[in-house]
Amino acid sequence: MGENMDHGLKYDYIAVNLLKGEQSHPEFLKLNPVGFVPVLVDGDLVLADSLAIIMYLDDKYPQHPLLPSDIHKRVINF
Repeated sequence: MGENMDHGLKYDYIAVNLLKGEQSHPEFLKLNPVGFVPVLVDGDLVLADSLAIIMYLDDKYPQHPLLPSDIHKRVINF
């Protein structure tokens, strides 16, 4: 499922149906034992916190920032 983000990065999107309780399935709980979404898997790295995901992607792909470069505007997101 090679999707393409607005920022030009390819990723695989796997939907988790919360109404059906898919976040409690054993496969998902292997990624995040708490059962929360979102989850980002990048090789051996698994991140299960949205802010950590954004910060990771901003550092890994600085050419495609998700947060503003201005620190005053950026901290509003935190």
